[in-house]
This record gives sequence, structure tokens and C-alpha cells, in this order.
Amino acid sequence: MFAKLQNKIFLLKTLTVAVLMLIAGNVIAYLVRSPDGPRRPSVNFSSRQVTVGVDEDDLIEYAPLDTLIDSLMIREFDIQPGWIRNDRVQLDNVMYMRKIVQIPKYFPSTLFNLDLTKLTNDHDWEILSVNEKIGRQAGASDINIDIGKDGVIYERMDMVVSPRIRPSGKEVFFIISGFGSEFDDNVKSFLELPETFSVYVPKDQPAFKVISLEAERLAKPVIKNLPWRNIYYLEERSDERELTYQFFELLNNIPNRGFVVLSNKPHIHDLIKKQFPRVIKRGYIIRSYSERW
Repeated sequence: MFAKLQNKIFLLKTLTVAVLMLIAGNVIAYLVRSPDGPRRPSVNFSSRQVTVGVDEDDLIEYAPLDTLIDSLMIREFDIQPGWIRNDRVQLDNVMYMRKIVQIPKYFPSTLFNLDLTKLTNDHDWEILSVNEKIGRQAGASDINIDIGKDGVIYERMDMVVSPRIRPSGKEVFFIISGFGSEFDDNVKSFLELPETFSVYVPKDQPAFKVISLEAERLAKPVIKNLPWRNIYYLEERSDERELTYQFFELLNNIPNRGFVVLSNKPHIHDLIKKQFPRVIKRGYIIRSYSERW
């Protein structure tokens, strides 16, 4: 019986040594794979814990940014003041701002998030979370955004698709006219613009071929004839503010699909550079027009 007991003790020691060697081998393998030695687990900042609300003095500090956000939506994204509602929500001993915004279908949420991120960063605030809820209808997405700093939410924005607002998403085809007599620096300056538009050059013009070749290289469609319906001409003004107002007034009045003809003048060149990005932010869809024959 004593011999059996010794055999069991020997077997137990053998198993213990084997387990310790297995553990040691795993540790050595880990260190070999990680030349810098053991590392701390990575921190997922997107899942960090946040709290809601601050005292009144801190909320007053945030108020100027809230005003700038309203201005951004109204100025750049054509959100009407009546579609924005601002409230203060009182909790037990803290408060936060609540903004409810009515938005149309096809609201350009990606462009808005980019502008909002830049705005908050420029004023030492941050976007703590963005959640987008896709609706049943195409192009309908509610957006929830938390804004604050250091893991504390100062404002919660709820951007809700409203069926009462006319959906955005008009298709606009821009056409630049006045080319064809020569291939000069003015022609080059328009063709090199990255924005989307077509160029109207009658076939009987002396520079038709060279302009067409250069436009094709720069992905700008050349048309020989203007469309025969839904054509709108911008009433040009010398003052930049008046021209900009006239431009967006024209876009507002065209139907769901229209052609807008612009001249090849320097002030129109500036208008394209400055205002075409805003056209997209306001929900218009810019298309390039090509002839079928």
C-alpha cells in the first residue's frame, strides 16, 4: 500500500511539472510575439462612459456654440428657424440643452456632420456620439448627436425627418455658355474647376474641336445644343451678395429637374467655386448633362 501511495505522489508531481511547463511556454511565446513586452489592453474611446448635464454656469459657457450651430444649419443647410426648437432640460441637480430640429428627407447628414465637427473643434468642444436611425422610407434618417467635452454631455440634438417639409433632392444640371470663339485662359480656368457642370459650345465655332478635346480630358461634357425645356437663366448681378441671393432663389423656384445656364464670366467662376458646395449641402443633386447624339 505504501508503494501505491508513492506512485500517486510521483504522478501528481509529474502532472504539476507538466502544467507549469505549459504555462511557461505560453508566456514565452507571448513575449516572443510582442517584442515590446507585455502590453496593456487597448482602450475603446468610443465606448467610454459619459454623463449628462452640468451646472448652470457651465451651461452658460456652452451657449455661444449652440447659437453658432443654429446659424450653421440656417445659413448652409437651408434649415428654417421655425424648424429648430431649443430647450433646457433640468435634471436633479444639473441641466443640459436639448435641440430638436425638423429636417427633410435626403438631408445631407454626412456633410452636416463634417461641418459640425469642424465647428465644435474650432471652439474646443467635441462630438461625443452620433447615432443615425434609418427610416422605412428611402432617404429618411433621424440623427441623434451628443456634444460636450471631457465625457460630459452639454447638449443633445435630435434631428428628426418631418413629412411636412418638402423633400430635398432636386436634380440640377448646370451648363456654362459663351465658349467657342477661342481657347484661352478663361476657358481653361472653367474646365479645370472640380465642380460638376457641362460646357455649351456650338459646333460651328472655330475653337469647338480643341475645347472638346480638352474638356473630355478633364471630364467636362461638351454639348452642341441646349436642352429645349426646363431651362433657366441666372439673372446676373454685379454685387456678389445680390448674385448669390438670385442664384439660390432661382434654384428654389425650378421644378424637381431643371437646367440652369450660366455665363463664362469671372464672377460666375467665383460663384461656382464658392456656392456649388453649398448647393449640395442644401439638398440639391448636381448632375452633368450629355447629349445623346
